Amino acid sequence: MQEFVGIDQAEPLTLLEAGRPKRLTLAGCVAYHAEGRHVGVVLGFLLVKRLLEALDHPPERRAVSLRSGHPGSGMEDAFEHLLRAVSEKRYERANFPDGPTVAGAPGSFQFEAMVGEAGFRLSLHPEVLDPALFTKPNPSDPDDAARRWERQQAAITALLAAPPAALFDLTPLSAA
Repeated sequence: MQEFVGIDQAEPLTLLEAGRPKRLTLAGCVAYHAEGRHVGVVLGFLLVKRLLEALDHPPERRAVSLRSGHPGSGMEDAFEHLLRAVSEKRYERANFPDGPTVAGAPGSFQFEAMVGEAGFRLSLHPEVLDPALFTKPNPSDPDDAARRWERQQAAITALLAAPPAALFDLTPLSAA
């Protein structure tokens, strides 16, 4: 399996665990994920990074809950590795019918995060992801796997080069 360039260069995220800073890396997220949806892992990592940018200080990792309009396993594994949100039932797949979509991808790329009492909506800019990333593999084409890997590498390179604010809009949710 080829390694994706740039994953080990991403700046770690800092969250708190029992009040102590815990640095979590993108490389750790990728190592945790086993399904080959590395663009989703990178996107999940950058979504959490965008959320952290909106906060005054790092939260307890277990104080964050997420609702996701996109059911991708790469993003879910990033959320689990970073926040333990899936296994601790602070993660939910949601239907956001008006959220941004990418042709071929299931659901929408809209998310809601709660950090304690503060809520945020994060929406992916739709032009960020190439719809070709969501095409089904063609086992009868001997060059398909290489082209798919190249598309993923190009997407990862572009995602890591962009500031998270250029990828995700973030708006506070109104208190109920």
